[in-house]
Amino acid sequence: MTEPPSSSSSSSPSSAAWRVVADGRLVQGAPPVGVLFVEGTLQRGRFVARGDVQGEGPLGVVDGEPGWLELATGRFVSATSATAPTPPWVEGVMTASGFVPGSRVVVYGP
Repeated sequence: MTEPPSSSSSSSPSSAAWRVVADGRLVQGAPPVGVLFVEGTLQRGRFVARGDVQGEGPLGVVDGEPGWLELATGRFVSATSATAPTPPWVEGVMTASGFVPGSRVVVYGP
């Protein structure tokens, strides 16, 4: 894991949030249970990831469309597209049941 951006003191409020890896949805209030997720904060309406993938769920599935889950937006970027993912992201595959990360590593920089 490359290091996540450090938290700096600022006047902008932030609140705890979690990005569910399988479908990219954002959860607030309490950490999701029984799924893989990345912890972070919601700052000015944008998810800011902190740490690696946590929780329970499948890892390392090989059948599916390879690509990346962008954590700020929850968007899947296919490895076959001409678009590179915007960090932070998780590498894995998109399956019929959702995105499955190849590992628990979150990439925070190029």
